[in-house]
Amino acid sequence: MRELVTRTGRQRAVFILTILIFSYGILSINIESVSAQEDSEVGWAVIMEMLEYPEGWNDIPTEHADSKKWNNTLHALGWDSDHIRILHEEITFGRIVDEFQWLEENTDENDAVVFFVFAHGSWMRNIIGDGIDIGAAWEDIPSNKKLMVFSTCHAGEFVTGIPGDDPQVRIGSVQRDELAWAGIPEEDLPIIGEVFNHFFTSALLNATADTNDDGDVSVEEAFYLASPNTQEYLQNTVFPAFPDYAEICNNSVPEPVILDMYGGDLSLAWNEIESESANPYPIILVSIMFATLVIILVYRHRRERIG
Repeated sequence: MRELVTRTGRQRAVFILTILIFSYGILSINIESVSAQEDSEVGWAVIMEMLEYPEGWNDIPTEHADSKKWNNTLHALGWDSDHIRILHEEITFGRIVDEFQWLEENTDENDAVVFFVFAHGSWMRNIIGDGIDIGAAWEDIPSNKKLMVFSTCHAGEFVTGIPGDDPQVRIGSVQRDELAWAGIPEEDLPIIGEVFNHFFTSALLNATADTNDDGDVSVEEAFYLASPNTQEYLQNTVFPAFPDYAEICNNSVPEPVILDMYGGDLSLAWNEIESESANPYPIILVSIMFATLVIILVYRHRRERIG
C-alpha cells in the first residue's frame, strides 16, 4: 500500500510538473511572438567627420574627437554599434546621398535618426549648394524623429537653407555668418574638437539639462544647456588665447542655432535597463520553480505520513 501511494504521488508530481513546464513553454512562445511582432523603437546614426583636405585647404587635426564623442554618447544612450556609421573620408554629395539611402533602407517612422557633420563650412557650401537635392534625400528617410547637426562654420546656413518639413530638429554650432571653433591638441586648451559639439554631446548625458524633470534629457534641453556653456568657453578661454579669432568674430561670441520642427521633446535615449527589469521570463521561471518545490515537499510529507 505504501509503495502504491508513493508511486501515485510521484506520478502526480511529475504530471503537474510536466503541465507547468509545457504551459511555460507555450507562454514563452506567445510572449516572444508578440515581442517579435511589435515594432520597437531604435536609433540609426551617420556621423561624418572630415579632417584631411585637398591641396589649398587647411586640415583640421582634432584626432577625430567629435566622432568619438558622438559614438560614446550614443552608446551611453543605448544605441547599437551596428546602427552607427562613422565616416572619416572626404565628404562628397554622392557620399551623403548614399548614407541617407542607408538610413532610408533601415529605418521606419518609429525610429530615431541622427545625421552629424564636422567639416569646413566652405567645403560644405560647395557640396550642399542650394540644399534642394540633399533635402529631398533627407525627406525620403521615413523616420519621424530626425536630428541633423552641423559642426561647421556657417552652420546656420545649412540648418535653415536645406528644405524639408518632416518632424525633426536641426542644430548648428554657429549662425550662418559666423565662424565655429575647433580645438586641436597643440593649442593646449581644455577642449579638443568643435566646442559646441563637445558641450552638446555632454549635455545629452547631463541630468541637470533635464529641465522638465521627466528623467530624460531631450535634444532641445541639451541644446539650451550647451549653448550658454559654449559661448562662455569661447568668451573666457578661446578669445583671450586667440585674439585673432576674437577680432574675426568682431569680439562677438558666435551663437548656436536650432530649428525645431519636431513638435515635442525629441529623445535619443533607449531605456534598456528598464525594459530588462520588466522582462516577465525571470518572474515566470521563479514562480514555476517555487510551485514545483512546494508540490514535491507536499507529496514527500504525505508519503512519510502514510508510511
